[in-house]
Amino acid sequence: MNAVRIIALPVIAASLLASEPALADSEFTGSVSTRGVAAKRDILQNDEFDSSGFGADVSLRGEKDFNILRFWAKGSAGIFQYLDEERENRQVLQGEIGIARDFGDDFEISLRGVYSQNLVFVEALSADQQRARAQVKWEADGNRFQAYGEYRKRQYDQLVPADGTGTRFGGHYNRRLGSYHWVRVGGFADTIDSTDDERDYNRISGSVEYSHPVSRMFRGRASVDVRTWKFPGRIARGDATAATRQDNAITPQVGVDYGRATGLFGRARAGYEMRKSNDERFDGNTPRLSLEVGYRF
Repeated sequence: MNAVRIIALPVIAASLLASEPALADSEFTGSVSTRGVAAKRDILQNDEFDSSGFGADVSLRGEKDFNILRFWAKGSAGIFQYLDEERENRQVLQGEIGIARDFGDDFEISLRGVYSQNLVFVEALSADQQRARAQVKWEADGNRFQAYGEYRKRQYDQLVPADGTGTRFGGHYNRRLGSYHWVRVGGFADTIDSTDDERDYNRISGSVEYSHPVSRMFRGRASVDVRTWKFPGRIARGDATAATRQDNAITPQVGVDYGRATGLFGRARAGYEMRKSNDERFDGNTPRLSLEVGYRF
């Protein structure tokens, strides 16, 4: 029943937002997609640990624009099946509601709340999360600066109940050079403090991304991501000094995007994570390939 509510409430809200009002512009969008991942071992990708497998996702979003105010609601669901038979398949559900206010033509402040079920995080393979986010955005003459702060609460799926709370602060600068042609520099710092000491962590990340159109429908992509993170409650296996675990990773990646704002789309990525860890289980380099194909409406 909880899973139904997570998807149903944002979808109902999205439907109401998408209905034609007297004094507002409305938009209703969505997407369906399927994806596959090939990885030598579990590796860090954004906030998740991905390994070889395939999955599918669907999302619906409704938005209503009242001149300087904008409201939106979104519901999404996904499933990922791992090729490793010893690993449980994953079903993810998520609901989101948000509001944004314009201050002139260049400045915007937004707030959003997100509830998610069965996510995979850097400190746990399964957890539910509630997230509140405040964001400011300035955009003018091809320049965009965005900064945000988040508060997150997680409930871990484990035999002994445990939860965690923490913050995340980050932002990026985006320079638009043309249609689908841009360069972006960003970073974030986040932390989780848990009732289970082994779930505690702190992390810092920085990245550079570049997109260049090669035709009307295709774009080339390249990025480099640098991260460092620590688990103050975990002893590193194989460390002679019995120190707590510390990891560092540099991940260059290239790719190709296909499609426009609506219609058929595709993404292909090839990356190589170079990780150093004082825990022997996580030290080493890892290639990763991914492919996603879907349709936006």
